[in-house]
Amino acid sequence: MSKVQFSYYKIDNSIKEIFLRSVDKNKFSFSINTSLNNDIKGNSIFIIILDDEIYLSNSSNKRKVTSIESAITLFNFEKLALNSIEEIKSYLSRRTKKTFLEKISLDLSAFSEVLNKEIYNYFLEYHDQKINSVLKNKKTFHNSVSFMQDDAIHFAISIAKLDNSFKLENVEIKEDTETELIRLSEDNVIIFDTNNDIQGLSREIDITGRATYRNESEELIIYTANKNPLEHLLGVDLIYINNIQKNMVMIQYKMLEKERDSWIFRDNNNQLRDEVERMNSIKEILNDNSQNEYRLNSSPFFLRFIKRQSSGNNPVSFCISLDHYQQIMNQPVTLGPRGGRRIGYDEMKKHYIGKSELEGLIRSGYVGTYSQDTDNIHEIIHLISSGQQNNGLVIAFKNRLSGE
Repeated sequence: MSKVQFSYYKIDNSIKEIFLRSVDKNKFSFSINTSLNNDIKGNSIFIIILDDEIYLSNSSNKRKVTSIESAITLFNFEKLALNSIEEIKSYLSRRTKKTFLEKISLDLSAFSEVLNKEIYNYFLEYHDQKINSVLKNKKTFHNSVSFMQDDAIHFAISIAKLDNSFKLENVEIKEDTETELIRLSEDNVIIFDTNNDIQGLSREIDITGRATYRNESEELIIYTANKNPLEHLLGVDLIYINNIQKNMVMIQYKMLEKERDSWIFRDNNNQLRDEVERMNSIKEILNDNSQNEYRLNSSPFFLRFIKRQSSGNNPVSFCISLDHYQQIMNQPVTLGPRGGRRIGYDEMKKHYIGKSELEGLIRSGYVGTYSQDTDNIHEIIHLISSGQQNNGLVIAFKNRLSGE
């Protein structure tokens, strides 16, 4: 196992009930002073103390909420059968016990590399199922495209808003290919060696995997497709087909790079410019009005900009429509000192939508294509994927099952 970072968090009694309710919902967020807690890292494992109860959990990346505060979200809680934190201390070597006691005397702290190793070994020896359950949900990626594909998969799941009635029936993986769908389940994985049919789509699309969620009335089917290995790709596109509200949306991922104190995207090789031209050509064949349906925006195309250092379960991002992108890229605010164009948080001035807001708009059918275009989805996906050798695809169908 690669390095595991542990942090320690003692829950104050004043928020005890809030924390316990949050554990039931599998999500607890809190804020910290960024400068005073610089050693607290995101995407780590937290040891949480609440009276005489001890929990393990995963954590999100730190995200800045004010000039002096950052927020961390804890999830995937595992309650340990421990009488006290002293049981961990008794396992440690003499040289680390003193440091450990100093760390747990604080309400919030992060352990050193040496302590991390010894704490990890303790959990492996005495609580291996619990620590492995937490580690299973701690995401690490070999490259940014693997990360984007995984995020697009979970974006589709979030749009569908699957509740406890949905069951992951199976995950199918094409032999000798890569797909982040494998992370959804280590059980029920089926290997196939031929290109499965994608609800009638062209077999020219190179499917690498399929996952199916179902309850009694609905299903979500997620496909991954890429012509080349993930490490050789430049990006990922998510195509979400909502067959319940009869709308379709495509979200293209782009990475923001850190430049001094700002996060910036630059289309240095004109890749996005060429993709925008293709998207505009597809828009020309789509209907822009309908007498029987309403859309806030009938264009299916959106862009999601993510900070490159984001990883794990809560990447920092913003979303805008293709129309908004083209409009702002012609404004003085995006013109750099050398005449190039750039876009980021400073240029947007908070004039964008977040991931959860976009999820709701797609789910409700307020954005995306009209039903007559969604019914021609096969042709549209073929146009999107043709010539897109450098991007991977995540294609998700939300369907109502027959008889409902």
